[in-house]
Amino acid sequence: MTPGCCLSWKRRRCRRRLLSANITDAPLYLPRPDHSLGRVIGVYSGDTLTILAEIAGATVRLKVRAAGIDAPELRGETFKEREAAAAVRDFVRSRCMGLVVLVSPRGVDEYGRLLAEVTSEDGSWSWCQSLRDLGLCRDNCEKIPFAESELTGVLARAIEALGPSPRFVTMSRGRPVKLNVPE
Repeated sequence: MTPGCCLSWKRRRCRRRLLSANITDAPLYLPRPDHSLGRVIGVYSGDTLTILAEIAGATVRLKVRAAGIDAPELRGETFKEREAAAAVRDFVRSRCMGLVVLVSPRGVDEYGRLLAEVTSEDGSWSWCQSLRDLGLCRDNCEKIPFAESELTGVLARAIEALGPSPRFVTMSRGRPVKLNVPE
C-alpha cells in the first residue's frame, strides 16, 4: 500500500466525520496552556503580546491579550488615540521585550487570542498590574471609545514612564511620529 493511498483514505474519513458532525456536540477547543513559560517576541499594542512558548513539547507562538484591561487602540478613530496607543505600546515594548514570562490563561477572546495574566518568571512583575498602576489602561474591556481627556492623561503618563524626554514614538510600519510634548 502506498503512503498516498493511506493519506487520502484518512482524509476521506475525516471529511465524512466533519460533514456529518453536529456543531453543538463538538467541544470548544481552547488553547489553554497551564501556566506555561514563554519569551515575549513581539508587542502589537499595550494589551496584546506575541509570546513564544513550549506547550506539550512543541514550540508555538501565542497571541496573548491582557485579561481584564483595555488600552488605547493603534487603529483608533482619532490621532490622539493612535498617538497614546503608540506611546503605551512603546512603554510595554521597553519593559518586556525578550523577557521570559509566566503565562496564566483566563480564556480566549472573540479574535482567538489567549486572554491571560502575564507575569515575570519569579512573579515579581505583572504586565496588567503595571499598566493599571501607571494609569495606561482602564479596567473594563467594553468597546467604549476613550474620551479625549482620558487619552491626554494616558499619553502624558506613558511619555513620563518611557523615561528621559522621549520625542518620538513609532507608529505603524515603523515610522517615527513626533510627540506633542511641551518644552
